[in-house]
Amino acid sequence: MDQTAFVKPTNIKVSGLIFFGHRDKVMCLRCYIDRNLVDYGGWLDEVLWVANTDDEDDLRLLDEIIASNPLRHKKLVIPGEKLWVYTYYKAWQHLERGKYYVKIDDDIVWVHDNAIPQLVMRKVLNPNELVVSANVINNPPMGFLHYHFGAMHPYFPDLGNDDTHPESWKPSQYPFWNGPSDFVWPLHNDPPFQNHRWLRV
Repeated sequence: MDQTAFVKPTNIKVSGLIFFGHRDKVMCLRCYIDRNLVDYGGWLDEVLWVANTDDEDDLRLLDEIIASNPLRHKKLVIPGEKLWVYTYYKAWQHLERGKYYVKIDDDIVWVHDNAIPQLVMRKVLNPNELVVSANVINNPPMGFLHYHFGAMHPYFPDLGNDDTHPESWKPSQYPFWNGPSDFVWPLHNDPPFQNHRWLRV
């Protein structure tokens, strides 16, 4: 569906809700958030940034974001420890009835132009649905579906000779990974060598 198919109803308020904890990732997300503000033709009337970090550099960036457009960006500070799965309810207690909230993780690095309008309209047209979820790549529940439908594939590092220089940067043109079926690559391992390839399993 193209962007012109969506016209934001005038009688609804849409708030983005972002649990802010990683400034390095938010730098990428921010361009999509700003692009989706009503000021630029988007659907977000405001963005609530839940300060979920104690890092002073992170908080300084958050203050810069708020100061860039205080009408649209607002900081929500929840006292106590950082929020996680079993304490998110503390943030929900600060939300207002009658608004549509779009929760966006701070590590999202790409947002389709129609994502927010589609999510909001799905909820508007289906008010009995408690939650509407986007098709998030690498999200635990969706990752299972993406993998089993063949939309997402696992990769292992190429452990071969580090003298090879790939002729292409496209993983689709690399060979498949070849190794034992019980092979495991721990997440905290150092790379096998500089500029190694990732091969599809």
